[in-house]
Amino acid sequence: MCESLSQGCLLPHPEGVRDSVYNREQEKSTGIGRGLAVPHCRSKLIDSIYISLAILEEGVYWDAIDKQPVQVIFLVVGPEEKPEEYLRVLSVISRLIRNDIARENLLKCKTVDDVRDVINSQS
Repeated sequence: MCESLSQGCLLPHPEGVRDSVYNREQEKSTGIGRGLAVPHCRSKLIDSIYISLAILEEGVYWDAIDKQPVQVIFLVVGPEEKPEEYLRVLSVISRLIRNDIARENLLKCKTVDDVRDVINSQS
Protein backbone atom coordinates (compact mmCIF):
# COMPACT_ATOMS: atom_id res chain seq x y z
CA MET A 1 0.00 0.00 0.00
CA CYS A 2 2.93 2.33 0.66
CA GLU A 3 4.25 1.57 -2.82
CA SER A 4 0.83 2.39 -4.27
CA LEU A 5 0.83 5.71 -2.40
CA SER A 6 4.33 6.38 -3.67
CA GLN A 7 3.23 5.93 -7.27
CA GLY A 8 -0.18 7.58 -7.08
CA CYS A 9 0.37 10.36 -4.56
CA LEU A 10 4.14 10.72 -4.60
CA LEU A 11 4.57 9.52 -1.02
CA PRO A 12 8.18 10.33 -0.19
CA HIS A 13 10.39 7.62 1.29
CA PRO A 14 7.94 4.71 0.83
CA GLU A 15 10.39 2.15 2.23
CA GLY A 16 11.00 4.15 5.40
CA VAL A 17 7.28 4.79 5.87
CA ARG A 18 6.55 1.10 5.26
CA ASP A 19 9.09 0.20 7.93
CA SER A 20 7.45 2.64 10.35
CA VAL A 21 4.01 1.11 9.67
CA TYR A 22 5.45 -2.38 10.14
CA ASN A 23 7.14 -1.42 13.41
CA ARG A 24 3.89 0.11 14.69
CA GLU A 25 2.01 -3.06 13.73
CA GLN A 26 4.50 -5.15 15.69
CA GLU A 27 3.65 -3.20 18.85
CA LYS A 28 -0.04 -4.05 18.55
CA SER A 29 -2.17 -5.31 15.69
CA THR A 30 -4.38 -2.77 14.01
CA GLY A 31 -6.87 -5.47 13.04
CA ILE A 32 -9.88 -4.02 14.84
CA GLY A 33 -12.31 -6.81 14.05
CA ARG A 34 -15.31 -7.23 11.78
CA GLY A 35 -13.04 -7.58 8.76
CA LEU A 36 -11.25 -4.27 9.27
CA ALA A 37 -7.68 -3.10 9.82
CA VAL A 38 -6.31 0.42 10.14
CA PRO A 39 -2.52 0.25 10.00
CA HIS A 40 -1.13 3.66 10.80
CA CYS A 41 1.92 5.57 11.94
CA ARG A 42 3.43 9.00 12.21
CA SER A 43 6.81 9.59 10.61
CA LYS A 44 9.45 12.29 10.38
CA LEU A 45 9.91 11.30 6.74
CA ILE A 46 6.70 12.96 5.52
CA ASP A 47 5.02 16.33 5.90
CA SER A 48 1.42 15.50 4.90
CA ILE A 49 -1.18 12.88 5.71
CA TYR A 50 -1.56 10.04 3.22
CA ILE A 51 -4.41 7.55 3.17
CA SER A 52 -4.77 4.38 1.16
CA LEU A 53 -7.67 1.94 1.10
CA ALA A 54 -7.57 -1.71 0.07
CA ILE A 55 -10.75 -3.73 -0.32
CA LEU A 56 -10.05 -7.43 -0.69
CA GLU A 57 -12.40 -10.05 -2.08
CA GLU A 58 -10.69 -12.70 0.00
CA GLY A 59 -9.83 -11.84 3.58
CA VAL A 60 -6.25 -11.98 4.85
CA TYR A 61 -4.92 -12.95 8.26
CA TRP A 62 -4.12 -9.83 10.29
CA ASP A 63 -4.06 -10.98 13.91
CA ALA A 64 -7.35 -9.12 14.30
CA ILE A 65 -8.96 -8.75 17.69
CA ASP A 66 -11.75 -11.16 16.68
CA LYS A 67 -9.33 -13.52 14.86
CA GLN A 68 -11.36 -13.11 11.64
CA PRO A 69 -9.84 -12.33 8.23
CA VAL A 70 -9.53 -8.69 7.17
CA GLN A 71 -11.11 -7.42 3.95
CA VAL A 72 -11.01 -3.63 4.38
CA ILE A 73 -7.67 -1.97 5.13
CA PHE A 74 -7.23 1.76 5.65
CA LEU A 75 -3.56 2.77 5.74
CA VAL A 76 -2.98 6.16 7.37
CA VAL A 77 0.44 7.78 7.61
CA GLY A 78 1.05 11.27 8.88
CA PRO A 79 3.82 13.60 9.93
CA GLU A 80 4.99 13.57 13.52
CA GLU A 81 4.48 17.32 13.86
CA LYS A 82 0.73 17.22 13.06
CA PRO A 83 -0.72 14.89 15.71
CA GLU A 84 -4.11 16.63 15.91
CA GLU A 85 -4.76 16.33 12.18
CA TYR A 86 -3.59 12.71 12.21
CA LEU A 87 -5.92 11.82 15.10
CA ARG A 88 -8.81 13.62 13.39
CA VAL A 89 -8.35 11.45 10.28
CA LEU A 90 -8.25 8.27 12.38
CA SER A 91 -11.41 9.40 14.18
CA VAL A 92 -13.29 9.97 10.91
CA ILE A 93 -12.25 6.53 9.64
CA SER A 94 -13.26 4.97 12.95
CA ARG A 95 -16.75 6.49 12.76
CA LEU A 96 -17.11 5.38 9.15
CA ILE A 97 -16.18 1.76 9.71
CA ARG A 98 -18.24 1.36 12.87
CA ASN A 99 -21.31 2.01 10.73
CA ASP A 100 -22.53 -1.42 9.54
CA ILE A 101 -24.15 -0.05 6.37
CA ALA A 102 -21.07 1.97 5.40
CA ARG A 103 -18.81 -1.04 6.01
CA GLU A 104 -21.04 -3.28 3.89
CA ASN A 105 -21.15 -0.66 1.15
CA LEU A 106 -17.34 -0.35 1.19
CA LEU A 107 -17.08 -4.09 0.51
CA LYS A 108 -19.21 -3.59 -2.62
CA CYS A 109 -17.06 -0.78 -4.03
CA LYS A 110 -15.37 -1.39 -7.36
CA THR A 111 -14.02 2.08 -8.15
CA VAL A 112 -12.54 5.10 -6.41
CA ASP A 113 -15.77 6.98 -7.15
CA ASP A 114 -17.75 4.24 -5.38
CA VAL A 115 -15.54 4.68 -2.30
CA ARG A 116 -15.97 8.47 -2.40
CA ASP A 117 -19.74 8.04 -2.58
CA VAL A 118 -19.75 5.80 0.51
CA ILE A 119 -17.52 8.19 2.46
CA ASN A 120 -19.52 11.24 1.39
CA SER A 121 -22.79 9.55 2.33
CA GLN A 122 -21.51 9.29 5.91
CA SER A 123 -20.29 12.89 6.19
